[in-house]
Amino acid sequence: MNNSFLKNGNFTGISQAIFIIAGMILMAVIVSININPNWLSIFLFMFGLFLAFFGGFSARAQLSDLRVFGEPDWKRAKRTYTENESNPEK
Repeated sequence: MNNSFLKNGNFTGISQAIFIIAGMILMAVIVSININPNWLSIFLFMFGLFLAFFGGFSARAQLSDLRVFGEPDWKRAKRTYTENESNPEK
């Protein structure tokens, strides 16, 4: 299965850019509309801010070699140890 949004447990660069740009566009549209702040405009602005932060933090996680989505190395190693204990080779 080819997943274009995830690669090696992280978001790909294009998906990170989509999150950041979509969040910034949403915030800019909400700010450019000169209406009195109501709950919908505040919610949409905060959602755009969340998207931009999410894209930025996922880029930082990728630079730090953190796997956000996927099995951590220590769980994989723990599973292999328990498999070796249950089936010892002679």
